[in-house]
Amino acid sequence: QVNTQLIRSWLEQCESEHGRDCRPSLPLPVEQAREPTFVIDVIQSCLVYTPSQCRYVALSYVWGTVPVYKHLQENTQNLRKTGSLHSLPIPATIRDAIILVHAIGERYLWVDSLCIIQNDLEMLQAEITRMGSIYSKALFTIIAASGDNADSGLPGVRRGSREQVQKALKFTSCELLTVIDVRQTPGGLDDTPWAQRAWT
Repeated sequence: QVNTQLIRSWLEQCESEHGRDCRPSLPLPVEQAREPTFVIDVIQSCLVYTPSQCRYVALSYVWGTVPVYKHLQENTQNLRKTGSLHSLPIPATIRDAIILVHAIGERYLWVDSLCIIQNDLEMLQAEITRMGSIYSKALFTIIAASGDNADSGLPGVRRGSREQVQKALKFTSCELLTVIDVRQTPGGLDDTPWAQRAWT
């Protein structure tokens, strides 16, 4: 299972030792530098307008061929009601990302299918234009590289959802973990469906 304490310690170490070195430094045009319009509040389990100076995690995943529940003009009011995401058919990868973000003590998550109104062409175009900024301004991005669709889930988030054991080497001052088993994915991330996305 995913070690959420370890992830929290990485974040704390990054923020205390790296500071601004981990934040985007290239100046962006004003329109591209804006925050995304919506984020998921993982505590209230609903969509909210992105707060000013929002600290959020992003999810990068593959939609694939399974049905993906989308934010539409028709359901936007419902998606903003506290607890609304509990009862909706959210794909497993998004559901697991919500669980993970909550478990590491963060509050906001950005996911394209829910945080962009998919049938509002003006919003869709504006958010796609600043996709690079959305990902670069995220605290970090969860990459769902092991799945070929949105229902694949994030292995290790739910108990029993990961068969592979992640090897760790512990040293006095750090711990090294295997990220990709090259025996299962010889080309690394390049051999995954995730690497074929339009944006990552």
